[in-house]
Amino acid sequence: MIAKQVPAFILPLLLCVVSHGQSVRTGELKGDTQHCRNVTTELAHMSQENTSAHQVTVAADVDTVTAAQKRIQEAYRKRGFDDCAATQVTVLAWQELRMKQPRGHLNEDALVKLAEDGYGGLRVVSIPAGAAIRVDGRLWDKPTDTDSWTHVGKRTVTLSLNGYKDSVGEVEVLNEKVVVYKSKLSRK
Repeated sequence: MIAKQVPAFILPLLLCVVSHGQSVRTGELKGDTQHCRNVTTELAHMSQENTSAHQVTVAADVDTVTAAQKRIQEAYRKRGFDDCAATQVTVLAWQELRMKQPRGHLNEDALVKLAEDGYGGLRVVSIPAGAAIRVDGRLWDKPTDTDSWTHVGKRTVTLSLNGYKDSVGEVEVLNEKVVVYKSKLSRK
């Protein structure tokens, strides 16, 4: 099993490969070490079903991602985020780069630049809590009230909860910031 061959912080990266485009979208932006452990546990289970083509790609990326991760962690610590946050952003940046270029050389500088400049924190809150969250049409794993990392720029947020009208709005996600999107849901 490949999960035993790579450093622990690489394991969330492997999850992105084995889940075919599903990104790590949920978890607290600071201090949610439980979320990191859950991703690792999930990866160990999923990596048993992984194809050898995916394992080859991941194995080839390990050294590059290891070097990039150190730089990304340092940058995120300076911004006041923990290593789990840096890992989540690394996962998203690595996934994005690999979706654009599934095979071939992974550029460390490109990975670091995307991780440092391309993502911001988004906290989604609703009254009442418990609404399903879609950001730009992509369903998040956890309902409101939660936060995650997403691309910087204007994002469309859709909240859905049984017995309430869907709420749709926009929020500007900023680099190096955590922005909050709040919505009070109206009954049907």
